[in-house]
Amino acid sequence: MLHTQIERDIQRLATALPHRAPNTESEHAAAEYLKQRFSEYTGDARTEEFDSCESWMLVAGSYYGEFALVSLVAFWFPWLAAVYGLIVFGLYLAEFSGYRALRRLLPQFASQNVVARFMAPRPERTCVILANYDTPPVTPLTQESDWRWLRPVHTLIVLSMVAIIATCIAQGVGALEDSPFPIILAVRWFFLAILIGACATLLYNEFTSDYGPTGPANAAGTAVLIQLAQSLAENPVERTEVILAATGSKEAGLNGVRELLHQHRFDPSDTYFINLEHIDQGGIRPLSGEGLLATFRTPKRLLQAAVEACKAEHGHGVPLKPWRGWPTDALVPLAHGFAAVTLTGDAMRTPHAPDIPRAGPVSTARTAQVLKVTRVVRGIIDEMERVRSS
Repeated sequence: MLHTQIERDIQRLATALPHRAPNTESEHAAAEYLKQRFSEYTGDARTEEFDSCESWMLVAGSYYGEFALVSLVAFWFPWLAAVYGLIVFGLYLAEFSGYRALRRLLPQFASQNVVARFMAPRPERTCVILANYDTPPVTPLTQESDWRWLRPVHTLIVLSMVAIIATCIAQGVGALEDSPFPIILAVRWFFLAILIGACATLLYNEFTSDYGPTGPANAAGTAVLIQLAQSLAENPVERTEVILAATGSKEAGLNGVRELLHQHRFDPSDTYFINLEHIDQGGIRPLSGEGLLATFRTPKRLLQAAVEACKAEHGHGVPLKPWRGWPTDALVPLAHGFAAVTLTGDAMRTPHAPDIPRAGPVSTARTAQVLKVTRVVRGIIDEMERVRSS
């Protein structure tokens, strides 16, 4: 009976809807279904609406394109260009470390998180469990499965920004003015070409994208949230308030988790996050950190609790590695100073990797995986309870 209900939940999200693209009616329909399922186990289940930008590709492309303006201004006002470039670069680093910056200026569309709260008899801390329920668009970028080149390419893009700013400063101080060859201009335009190429690639992917078939990978994550809701209703945690958050508009740039932190104002001293990412297949393991440029590490206490819970489920140790692919929802709380850990399957390649076709029944192995992850998450919460009480 339990497996049948899990199958129904995954089928409802993964096959009954044409897609769950961010900021769409289909995403809203998925949110309403999740709210209804959460409401079966708690009286405090609701959707939290917010406005979000359309696509992370437009956000990133906008930043890269700004350096064309920086380079043009540098012809006449190199110091002004250097200051403007530093501002854009700083906002870019903030943006991709989980903060909201220039994306607020782009067109906004409606999305929503689905939040269910389970109070503790003697609350001392808060655990927020995250799983996004939207799906990415189909583009060459999002369908790529080998992302070993992603971090080097992103590092080159960041270095290109720094190089352009450096040429503006060099021009401002009069360096190499007597050189017969315009070295500063050559360097600037070389690195600008890299940024324009990156911008063009992103815009091409954005404007040729289409709604993809709804895969069950993140549907499995939200199915875990539903199973946790049932578990928490039947067996509350003594000293930990648990918040289940199905985040929307994640595939448009982690918008749901950004808004969750903005609206709830959690206290970093007594709040930790568990994020479920691509957990539908393989053994379960925690990520030791993540980040394309700088690595945000999972705090040792929470990581150890996750390792112990996974070990108890598998009967053996689990490998620990940081994630260098597309950012997960855990990046935002980590960048804001919270303790956060991502649980993923052994086969995780990228959150955007193609999954099984929509057609066909949900396998017993997949529903068993949902139950396995549910037990691991409860194990982490119980382990954190023991650590804090000892």
